[in-house]
Amino acid sequence: MARLGHPADRDRYFKLFKRNDDHTLFFLSFSTQATADIVAVTIPILALYLHASPFEIGLLATSRGVVYAVCPFIAGYALGRVNRRRVLLSATIIDLVAALLFYFSLAPLELIAVRLFEGFALAMFWPTLESLIVKKKPSNGPDPLRGFNVSWGFGQMMGPIIAGCVITFFDVRLPFLVAAGALVANIALILRYGKSRSQMSNESDGSPVSAQRMPVPLVLAITFLGAIASIFFAFFPVFGTALGISAFELGVMLFFFGLIRVFFFSKAPKIKAGLHSRILLASLGFFLVYLGNRFIMYVGVVLVGAALSLIYAYTLEYALQGDDLSVRRRAGMFEGLLGIGSMVGPFLAGFVAEFSYAYTFMMVVLASLLLVVGLKLSGPPRDLRVLL
Repeated sequence: MARLGHPADRDRYFKLFKRNDDHTLFFLSFSTQATADIVAVTIPILALYLHASPFEIGLLATSRGVVYAVCPFIAGYALGRVNRRRVLLSATIIDLVAALLFYFSLAPLELIAVRLFEGFALAMFWPTLESLIVKKKPSNGPDPLRGFNVSWGFGQMMGPIIAGCVITFFDVRLPFLVAAGALVANIALILRYGKSRSQMSNESDGSPVSAQRMPVPLVLAITFLGAIASIFFAFFPVFGTALGISAFELGVMLFFFGLIRVFFFSKAPKIKAGLHSRILLASLGFFLVYLGNRFIMYVGVVLVGAALSLIYAYTLEYALQGDDLSVRRRAGMFEGLLGIGSMVGPFLAGFVAEFSYAYTFMMVVLASLLLVVGLKLSGPPRDLRVLL
């Protein structure tokens, strides 16, 4: 056994320990995203079984977005004052309770109500985890944000196909129990992590938080990202089901969606395309999904996944800049802006879906083109010229 009393041995031990902690955070990112996507795919399909209207399906995403639009801002300000381990633990417990309540829900309105609690849990979880991961960013070496994006990208790849398989071969409610089991494991992991490290505690040194404001183009891009991502996950499963596509095949499509996201997350630092190009790529992907042809939908889903990854990776990198305390606040702002988008987008799409589920994807196409034109006309501020 190594003698930890020797300085060299202590350094090697603590470096290994730090890497293990990084792996714990990345696994929590993977597992939480996987469970969130299991729930996200299952809820609209269960809502169809419960005879939900198109507008009610839109409200399923909106109710989660309402909470997600407010709570991350609160979390961003509170993270400098509270124990982050307790925040992660509390959020995961609430998420677990929500998964069990989904399983026992018997009406669309019950699903809508429970999504408020799920939204609250995730709104507290993600800014906390992001602030912990960004804090580990070294001056030279691998960027932890890349590992974070790849880890939750893997979760988004596995969650839908797990949900699709369980729904097709077992029962439409059973995925909620699968998600609950994963969340129990996460709770045990957080408890163990918290005992081994003090990093999740409040480490504020009392210095003032830098008052950096996000540029307007960045705010618009993050909000737009939240809107189109939530519209996709709210209406793609029901659109595919209405076309006669099985839950298993929908899971396969979303598996490719997650796979392409992982690929582009891993390559994101090398991709120099501007924000306009990324938004236009999303527009093309949604248009191909709108066409409704089975083969073309696979291509459209892959393009949507690529575009969302590219927009997310770039906006997150710009958002989480500054000292540790400002990063905590900006992490809350980032998730809160995503929440505002995920509240407004599905709500408006719910009205459009009353005419046709397909029109929700055309709505995104038109909104994408309008956003690109607006950004072109307004002109970027100096600190975002490279972004645009």
